[in-house]
Amino acid sequence: MRLTKLSIPAAAIACACAGTAMAAATQVNIADPKATTRAARVELGNRLAVQEVPPATFFHSGAILSNAGDCVVVVTAPARKSIVVRQVRVNVTDIVGGVTGGNNSVVLFFGSVCNEVVGEVNPGAVGLSTITFDPGLVLPAGGTLAATAFGSPRAHLGLDGYTVDSTVAPAIGP
Repeated sequence: MRLTKLSIPAAAIACACAGTAMAAATQVNIADPKATTRAARVELGNRLAVQEVPPATFFHSGAILSNAGDCVVVVTAPARKSIVVRQVRVNVTDIVGGVTGGNNSVVLFFGSVCNEVVGEVNPGAVGLSTITFDPGLVLPAGGTLAATAFGSPRAHLGLDGYTVDSTVAPAIGP
């Protein structure tokens, strides 16, 4: 059997490759340096969960759209809190006159005057539709989400989200 001499550069490359393979197999934990019990975790779907949302911060609100064209406030974020809206459920309870089609819609807006559209659903029949905002629609402290119905749908709206300190989720556009 013949022995081969390794040159110093070849030996350095071999050691570097072995070190890289070892690093690739090393588990890394992400934690708050001030509170090591607060570690990040991986959620279903292999997403990194970087913020815990405790049940005490869950937020629900609702509104009824009973007259076409009326701008109805669904929610206004409280002082020093932002609301992260995850979804709005639109339960169409009636389509006046039974007329369906593209002229019927329920529209969500930033602001109380219904002028900056952030979501819309065009119901073809009575029933439930959901407008989802992922990862979330931020209403800054004092910010408002409003809605109106165009055409003939009448609907109940249910908003689901959570609150955070306003410094965590500052005011940004849609």
